[in-house]
Amino acid sequence: MIDLYGVTNFLTFNQGFSKYNEKEMTNIYDLLGCWCEDDEVLYREASPVSYLEAKMNLLPILILHGSKDHVVPFEQSVELYQK
Repeated sequence: MIDLYGVTNFLTFNQGFSKYNEKEMTNIYDLLGCWCEDDEVLYREASPVSYLEAKMNLLPILILHGSKDHVVPFEQSVELYQK
């Protein structure tokens, strides 16, 4: 399995916006049709990390993500790795 700098958790995506601009926030709104505050369940269900558990028998995951990405926060890949 390969993760190419993807969003892995929509619930935490906005936490990195101190260095990102408002356009990225509206991209998520356009994709999911609401803000996180309005439908946290939808954001959780749309997040791949919600479906991972510690003792799952998965194939290895290759995670590729640059730390200077200005669209998807690098922390998204770190969160996937830690899960």
